[in-house]
Amino acid sequence: MTRLGLLILFFGVFFSGLAGSTASAPTPLDNPVPEPILQGEIIVAVEPFVRVPQSVDSSKQHTNDAYARIQYLMPLGNTFGALIVNDTRGILYRTDDRASTPTVYLDLRTAHVGFDDTMFPNEMGLSGMAFHPEFTAVGKPGFGKFYTAYSTSTGSGTHPADYLGDDAGSHESVVREWTAYNPRGRVFQGTSRELLRIGQFAPNHNIGSIAFNPYAEVGSPDYGVLYIALGDGGVANDPRDYGQQRHEPLAAILRILPLAAEGERAYGIPQDNPFVGVKGVAPEVWAYGLRNPQHFSWDSQGRMFIADIGQNQLEEVNLGQRGGNYGWRLREGTFATAMGAGQDSLGSVYDLPADRDGLIDPIAQYDHDEGLPSVAASFMRVLPFPSSAVCMSLPIWSTDACSTSMPMISSLDRPVKTTSWRKSMSCACPSTARRNR
Repeated sequence: MTRLGLLILFFGVFFSGLAGSTASAPTPLDNPVPEPILQGEIIVAVEPFVRVPQSVDSSKQHTNDAYARIQYLMPLGNTFGALIVNDTRGILYRTDDRASTPTVYLDLRTAHVGFDDTMFPNEMGLSGMAFHPEFTAVGKPGFGKFYTAYSTSTGSGTHPADYLGDDAGSHESVVREWTAYNPRGRVFQGTSRELLRIGQFAPNHNIGSIAFNPYAEVGSPDYGVLYIALGDGGVANDPRDYGQQRHEPLAAILRILPLAAEGERAYGIPQDNPFVGVKGVAPEVWAYGLRNPQHFSWDSQGRMFIADIGQNQLEEVNLGQRGGNYGWRLREGTFATAMGAGQDSLGSVYDLPADRDGLIDPIAQYDHDEGLPSVAASFMRVLPFPSSAVCMSLPIWSTDACSTSMPMISSLDRPVKTTSWRKSMSCACPSTARRNR
């Protein structure tokens, strides 16, 4: 064959190879979940309860104006009727089921614990609190004890960070234990100690919910065990790949024993944690591969529901599973990310290959043409409300996870179909509906 013939053959093979690779490249999905969410029959009653005092942000760094940044309302331990509200700007307020005017129970800004949310007040601050199940049990180890999750300035602790102290360019996330002298007191008086400190290289995707399983019985392996949600460390698209790097406890749900200090740790590790004794894995990790799991909760059957805030297109709710890997940053919902598909278009999602790669699917998902990020996943059984309730325009998503015949949740083999979501409306409830609460 002549030199010209070889040259023509080479270019023919080269360009046909390019054409083949281009044809086989996956295509980004503009609308990954095309099915619309249907209007449901559930009506959620909303009525005025209490209003906390106005607070102000510590800085204007990447923030928006807000009267206050309240996040959770929960019982003050198991004290009868008492309730606690957190303002992420650093304040815990005490009220009660009679809607008494909220008063300051504890202000972390003046408690000399290094509280600092100046880098990003929208996502930093006092993000969670949890009361030990023995909070009011006189003589028990957990008497008077509760826990807060919050942001601090880097290096503000009396001891080095437990993890990522060398990658804390933005701040550090902390869990602190408080011991109240009088659990029923209207204002906190007592002592505190730092439990856990983790470095954060960016100001977003921080520590989130902390909680005890409220359905764990005394003597069970889950009783008195504290769960902690941590995001992937921030920026976007998990640039450090902490989602799949289990040696650092980010992008994960952690599980610790707050009252059982071990060696240099101020806490203990439950021996039934899934990665205890596994080399190169943080033993605190209970589940991982989550982008920003700000909130989780349990139903009465002991199932944990995890809301994971998505990147650009998808939001998801997951069922907590011991040792589970939910796929971030390779997966988002039931789709591959650009990293998972070997592509460069960060933020895009793609169809998954047929083998599904063994990662855990969410039990429900939706995309952004239907709603904004899923910041809460709570379980409730729905009671009927009068048809005279006046509807407002705040959408609330729900799915039939409360059904006793829910094989898709029980088996964890596939997600709830998006069309099984229902869009409800929050409603201003007339006085005749108050009996139905």
